[in-house]
Amino acid sequence: ASYIGDATPPTTCMLCTNTNRCNGNAASVTGCACMCQTGWEGEQCESWSTGLVSGGGSCKAGFADADHVCDGCAASYIGDATPPTTCTPCTNAVHCNGNADSVTDDGSRGQCVCTCLTGWVGDQCQTWAAGVGVMGGGGSLACKAGFVDAEHECDACAASYIGDATPPTTCMLCTNTNRCNGNAAS
Repeated sequence: ASYIGDATPPTTCMLCTNTNRCNGNAASVTGCACMCQTGWEGEQCESWSTGLVSGGGSCKAGFADADHVCDGCAASYIGDATPPTTCTPCTNAVHCNGNADSVTDDGSRGQCVCTCLTGWVGDQCQTWAAGVGVMGGGGSLACKAGFVDAEHECDACAASYIGDATPPTTCMLCTNTNRCNGNAAS
C-alpha cells in the first residue's frame, strides 16, 4: 500500500486511493499516482480539461453531457469526442453542398444526414436528379427538353408540352400525331 502525508513530525499519513488522493476522478491509482478519467487532468485529477467549460459546469457547444463527463457529441454534431477533441456541427453548406432542406446526424454521431431539396439526390445532395435537368458549369441549372425551371426545380412542362412533371417524369411535345391522333388541321 502507498501512503502520502506529512511525516515530520508524523502527524498525517493517508492511504492513496481514488477518493482521498484523486478527488474521485481517477480511472486507477498506482502507488500515489492518479491515472485520471477521460477529461480530467492534474496531479490529483482536480481539473477538467476539455468538453466542459469548467468542472461541474455545462458542456461546451457541440458536446453532450453524459454523467457529467461531456464525452460525446451533441445531436446534429459529428466527431470523435473520446477524449473530447472535435465535435463538428452538421451544416447544409459543408455536408450537403448547400442543397438540403435539413441536416442532422445519423444518431451515432458518425456522419451527417441530409434531407435533399426537391430534385437533388445523393448522400450529400451532390447530384441533380436524372430526368429533370442537368447541372451546367458553375452550378447553373439547365432543364432537359420539355421542362422549365420553376424555382430551380425543373418541375413544370414547358409551353407546347404536356405531361406529369411532378416528379418530373414526362413532358411530351404536343404534335398533331401524338396529341390529336393526326386529325388536326394545324
